[in-house]
Amino acid sequence: MTAKRLEELKNKFSAGQGDIQDLGEILTSLFKSSSQHLKEIKDQVGEIRFSQELLAEELDQIKELLNPVFTIIHTDDLEDSEEKEN
Repeated sequence: MTAKRLEELKNKFSAGQGDIQDLGEILTSLFKSSSQHLKEIKDQVGEIRFSQELLAEELDQIKELLNPVFTIIHTDDLEDSEEKEN
């Protein structure tokens, strides 16, 4: 609903001339607008959840790389490969 139409309906009701069809038009527009906004919010929440899951996976990978046992094994593997090259 345009702002102009909403103003027309407001004036109509202010003058006591509004009827049930006008109310139906207002409510239909309201529900349509609310539905669209809720859909946009739902999509944004989905994107945030997806990003959060990616961050959680990356954080887990970082934690694994910082694990002292992994560091020792990884360091030993590097030393072994260097010895083979020499």
